[in-house]
Amino acid sequence: MLYLEELIRGPLREKERAKPKIHHKKQEIDPILLDAILTILLGGNNMIRKFKVTVDGKVHHIEIEETTVGASTMEFSAPKVVEQKEPEIAPQTEVESTSIKDRVTVPIAGTISTITVSTGQTVKEGDLLFVFEAMKMENEAISSCNGIVGNIYKKEKDSVSPNEVVMEIL
Repeated sequence: MLYLEELIRGPLREKERAKPKIHHKKQEIDPILLDAILTILLGGNNMIRKFKVTVDGKVHHIEIEETTVGASTMEFSAPKVVEQKEPEIAPQTEVESTSIKDRVTVPIAGTISTITVSTGQTVKEGDLLFVFEAMKMENEAISSCNGIVGNIYKKEKDSVSPNEVVMEIL
């Protein structure tokens, strides 16, 4: 609103600008975010709010000014927070796992798009095993050795976490 007023009448003099009042209220926010864009809408109270945010062990201080004329918004992105967990074992078909050559994992979180092999199928080094989508890009998982496909722990459209085992090569 101040911007429109300045466009119409010209730059406001310092006396005409709203003077912020400072309120020292400690407010704790404990959000759980997954690739979120946060919008903070402020309006009507003419104050500065101070926030202390800890991200990856680093403390950041944020000040958000609120004016009496209209409302203002502030948008910022929050990084995707993914909890790493141990691989879940829920095989479609059990295969003797005494001689596992490779446990095929994904490097980043995503979704399995296509699985191109099946349990018991012979694969060679360089063969395509599955395709997964991560960060809106399709990525191919390629066999790192010759062998036979063992247990397949995921199916198409399943979500995967970083370093989660998708299948085994025997």
